[in-house]
Amino acid sequence: MSSRTNWFAGFLSLFGLLGFRYFTAHDPSYLNYFAFFAFLSNFFLARINLSMLDERYYEDVRAAKAFAFDVALAEIVAFFIINVIMSIYLPAAIIGHVSVGLIAICYASLVTAYGVKLYNLEER
Repeated sequence: MSSRTNWFAGFLSLFGLLGFRYFTAHDPSYLNYFAFFAFLSNFFLARINLSMLDERYYEDVRAAKAFAFDVALAEIVAFFIINVIMSIYLPAAIIGHVSVGLIAICYASLVTAYGVKLYNLEER
């Protein structure tokens, strides 16, 4: 995508704010809107100059993917621990609602972490 298209796609992240409607309606389908925050990475990717792709760019992409993988491992462990603790203290219906929200937030944070890391590596 061009940098202009990436920049406009970043505004799709504002749909993530609809996820906060869960706290008034208590409908777990609203928690899926938190995944729209993944489009925040497009604001950072739009700033990268892609006119000349060299070996350094490909190394930065590999490093950013490795960083996102490390973040994913930490999120999986945290998600597991949160679910185990919640299963002890809360009923199953609430665990399902929170799990949907956590999955959407984890997805959004992984894509955003990749975009931010790639931007930081390209700007150094």
